[in-house]
Amino acid sequence: MRPFVSLRWVAVPAVLAIYFTLLVTANGVPALRHDWAWPDFYQPLAWAASGWSAAGIGEPNAFVNNYAAQSLLALLGVIFPPLVTLMVFVFAIALGVLLAARSLALRVSGSELVADAVAAVALLNPWVYTEIVAGHLPMVLAYAATMALAAEILKREPRAERSALAVALTIAQMQFFVPALVGAIVLLVRNRLWLPLAAWFVAGSATIVGVIFGAREFASTPLTQAWEQTQSVAPRSALLLTGYFAKYTIGFDKLGVVPETLVVAVALIGLAFGWRRRSVLAAAIVTVVALLVAMGLHGPAAPLIGPIFALVPAAGLYRELYDVIGFAAIGYVVLCASAGARNPVPVALLGIAALLFLMCWTRFTPTSQWANRDRLPHVALDPRPLTRFALTPPFQPLRYDDRFGGLDPDAYVRENAFTPLNGPVPLWPEDSALATYAQTGDAAALAALSVSAIANRPWYAAASNELAEQLAIRPVTAPLPARLVADVRPLPEVSLVGIPQSSDVANHPGDGAVFFGDVAGISGAGVPRAWANYVKPRAVNAPGTYVKAADGWVDARLGFAALPAIGQAFGGALTTNGRALLQVAGGDRLLVYVRGALLGTNGELLTNSTNGYRWISVRREVSAVRCDGLCVVALEGTPPAGVADRTGRAAFTALPALRVVPWLVRVQVPDGGADALRFNERFDPHWFLIGLSPIHHVRLDGAVNAWLLPARTATAIWLVEWVALLQTAAQLAGIALLAILVWLSYARARTSHFAGSHSSAL
Repeated sequence: MRPFVSLRWVAVPAVLAIYFTLLVTANGVPALRHDWAWPDFYQPLAWAASGWSAAGIGEPNAFVNNYAAQSLLALLGVIFPPLVTLMVFVFAIALGVLLAARSLALRVSGSELVADAVAAVALLNPWVYTEIVAGHLPMVLAYAATMALAAEILKREPRAERSALAVALTIAQMQFFVPALVGAIVLLVRNRLWLPLAAWFVAGSATIVGVIFGAREFASTPLTQAWEQTQSVAPRSALLLTGYFAKYTIGFDKLGVVPETLVVAVALIGLAFGWRRRSVLAAAIVTVVALLVAMGLHGPAAPLIGPIFALVPAAGLYRELYDVIGFAAIGYVVLCASAGARNPVPVALLGIAALLFLMCWTRFTPTSQWANRDRLPHVALDPRPLTRFALTPPFQPLRYDDRFGGLDPDAYVRENAFTPLNGPVPLWPEDSALATYAQTGDAAALAALSVSAIANRPWYAAASNELAEQLAIRPVTAPLPARLVADVRPLPEVSLVGIPQSSDVANHPGDGAVFFGDVAGISGAGVPRAWANYVKPRAVNAPGTYVKAADGWVDARLGFAALPAIGQAFGGALTTNGRALLQVAGGDRLLVYVRGALLGTNGELLTNSTNGYRWISVRREVSAVRCDGLCVVALEGTPPAGVADRTGRAAFTALPALRVVPWLVRVQVPDGGADALRFNERFDPHWFLIGLSPIHHVRLDGAVNAWLLPARTATAIWLVEWVALLQTAAQLAGIALLAILVWLSYARARTSHFAGSHSSAL
């Protein structure tokens, strides 16, 4: 009978998974809804899951956690068109959720019927619907892996290889991968299984490396109470697995609350009758904690959660609090299975809930929430090697046909390493350059960032309401140029420039200047003598309370997309609120941008409008400043005498280069005397030059990499981002681990099947 049982075990979930896949993919490849991004083709793993992201002018990618899915998708993308690849991926995720939930429910209830009903609810609940519509497929994959891990933990003799595989697959979403460490430790302590814990470290090694070496960038991510207030879920909605801050699931939620109420009722029955069981009690605790965290600043744990987000940068991993509700959905699986094990009534209620959920999915099919990417207008761009392209409207999310809004479907890497300057979130200097072009039509700032073409797309508009939630000031744009594609003469990605001059701001890419604070204390042969005497200024940080500049002092980076003139590398604090106070040390100088007046606490005038950034003196008695108009306070310190405010465009010599992968570039350097190599990629101290002995690696124009070079003969050199190199090696180890675990799991299942068949025959 074992073959029949095995077939039934898979057949029912497979049918539901097929229907689920059709519901998601019937309208083609999704686009323009939240985080949906499914490009026309799949890049090799080194591009699709790189430790150095090629978007914008590049940036470190600490969370290299999508390599497992991307390696599979890259393989499928070679064989199948994008839509078929998507269908295979969605089917695999849906089947994984059903089988994992079924296995977990079976461990608790021991009933095939209960397991089927609970599995259907686990796949069709409002949380899964919301994550699917938002394009968070890896989130749902990690949700399935977490349930599979829980099912193994509940076994008297959990299987090491399957537990390890479940742990490793949670890497698809960091919000699930981090708690999976607890499960791995439980298996080690209770069952002496070391493989799951080893799998956690191997699967996560790429991200662990990225976080260790990129901690400073991670800690600097803006995280405000205003954002978390928006992300916090109302208590009633959290209980029913609804309440996502984006309102596009509201139709499903209104009907979905009926079956989810049945699920909650069954879960409470399961708790009432099974709380003495450790598995049920643990599920209840996990559910309560998840719901309290998801409620955030709207729930009873607000006095604790608020300070955590203010003081612990790592809490930014859970900045979208709704994601945590996935753990409550898993808790409901265990609690509902507990109820169904004792009485047929809860099983009937779960069956009704599953049927109603299926009707909700059919009525509010996800395909109605997004556009078919293949039917969207496209602009043909000539992929010029080692250059970038810019897209207008410049900032995401975009809106199309006044219905659909989400990530830019054209912002992906093309052939010849032709990369988009536009990223999913505003960054300097990209945002200032894009905003300058959108407001004035001046492409000089884009050219300075190696942009060779601009695609002007009148069929798109900025999703202004969504964008306003992320920015301190609402952006203003001028009408787009009539030309669909504007050609630009770009600054080369790699070039030689003279030894850079010092600047007191250095916020104009292309000038070839260094900010004095970036070279403070550097000395040695070939280094300008004055640099050794420079003193690094201190950063000014805004209170993490607001997003809107009208409400108080906010992170100045949230205003660069609206006001390109205030863009710089330091961040600082921005406000248009005349009453808000910003604490300063006093007795030093401030780097400020002012339109109006900057005042001291006693009302004394510190400066009128500055017409750009300017250093001003502040008396020791001044402990705080306020603004009448618009003000940015960026730094505190003392600039050295003789540094220039603006040095002007630097002369350059373009160099032939080949970008092998995002983190590896080969460059041919000619004979020459002492000068500097400019690499028009975001400055990161982990970029390393191999083939010459550079004097120093410095940040140029507050934005990009430069190496001071000695006199030399012609040679070939390599530019390597060595952290991304380590992450690539770690990804290969992770892929090898997954392949081994899949094979071991298959071999164990095959052995068990034949052993069971032989036993039945006897």
